[in-house]
Amino acid sequence: MLDKTNSDSVPTLSTIGQYPDWAGQMKGYLVMIGSWDVTSTDPTSPTASADLKEHQQKIQRAQGILLMKVNRSLHRLLEDDNGNPLQPHVMWSALKAQFGTPDAAAVWYKFEALIHMERLSDRKPIQQQFDQLVNTVKEVSDGGLKLADNL
Repeated sequence: MLDKTNSDSVPTLSTIGQYPDWAGQMKGYLVMIGSWDVTSTDPTSPTASADLKEHQQKIQRAQGILLMKVNRSLHRLLEDDNGNPLQPHVMWSALKAQFGTPDAAAVWYKFEALIHMERLSDRKPIQQQFDQLVNTVKEVSDGGLKLADNL
């Protein structure tokens, strides 16, 4: 099954603008190859030798795909001082810290989008409009801008 999973659909991460889409695609790929659990959290190593071998393979698959799909200029976030790959959860956290935390300009852009949104209309599907509104509010608040609880 693993040998039929193709990573060509996951782009190479080079810029901050790519990060949100790249992270979603990479997460999906890591789930498909069975390595998301060793990427999303600091895993505990199993004690049985057969389980340990499988665990190590999951780690190596995650390390390999992350190194392959992140531009070489960013490998400083993925490798130690000797050029060895870091643990996948450390790699993922470093990339998220570098690219996943919106700066003030990005948060302000999202806030402007929120205040300039069209009023809800019965000419468009109401659920779609509401979902867009909720998503924009979440993006603004996730960026660190505090909104009133009764918004």
